[in-house]
Amino acid sequence: MSGIPRHLLLPVKLAAMAVLLWLVWRIAGGTEIFHSMAGVEPLWLVLGLAVTAPQTLLSSIRWRLVVSRLGGRLAFGRAAAEYYIAIFLNQVLPGGVAGDVTRIARHGGAMRRAEEGRGYGFAAQAVVYERTAGQIAMTALSIPGLALWRVEAAWIAAGVLLALLTILLLTPPAGAVGRFIAGFKGAVLAPPVLVRQTVLSASIAGSYVLVYWLCARSLGVDLTAETALMILPPALLAMAVPLTPAGWGLREAASVGLWLAAGLPASDAAAVSILYGLVNLAGALPGVVLLTAGRRGRRNFTG
Repeated sequence: MSGIPRHLLLPVKLAAMAVLLWLVWRIAGGTEIFHSMAGVEPLWLVLGLAVTAPQTLLSSIRWRLVVSRLGGRLAFGRAAAEYYIAIFLNQVLPGGVAGDVTRIARHGGAMRRAEEGRGYGFAAQAVVYERTAGQIAMTALSIPGLALWRVEAAWIAAGVLLALLTILLLTPPAGAVGRFIAGFKGAVLAPPVLVRQTVLSASIAGSYVLVYWLCARSLGVDLTAETALMILPPALLAMAVPLTPAGWGLREAASVGLWLAAGLPASDAAAVSILYGLVNLAGALPGVVLLTAGRRGRRNFTG
């Protein structure tokens, strides 16, 4: 969307979200969505909400690990607080990356005030590496489901992922791009840290799918393991496109398309996806308290 003037980006993104949700409403039968959402079972919903807490804590640990590998310091408590703030902002602001920009600004500013010799560039590098590790994990998790649709699709996805990792591993550390990739290798793919990064990213990606599945169960939709693999990870992967707040519209449209292709009702797909978005929003609410804590939230990043 680089050709769109900056002052029009927000209206365009909100319009895209509105159009996608309207299409979902039309395809899923509108009021049928509300019918599908009736009779929510609280236990499954509470379990889904409970999973969002360790999900956020694991994400903050991954961020902290990346910072450490780059030669910086980040206190665990501060990492968790800033991650909660980030996911809340990502939930409510268009584009899905405002929270990460805030993470960069707050962490970079704290390092500059602490006179560590690092600042916004270092903070941006750490956040980009951390988010990239997460997207790689979610893409890898989507491959088994793609294989259940068509083996060729899985081979294509696996080939693209393998090619990306090969480029990352073989690019010489020369020039700005080479140095940036070398930093990613050292922070995420280097042998001393690869196992920890893999376990963290796989656990986080799996927790997203688990929350989605628990939302489905709360609506009485009992997906088999095979069907869940086919439709849940790819639907969540659609949220990676930084177009709408927290993937709203994109996630619902992808869900409806995948569920229909699997022979499942579109209204269930839309209802589960909407409920998933609401659970994630509720799970991010601690970020409101932390965000409004004032300047105290900018101190002691490196304890």
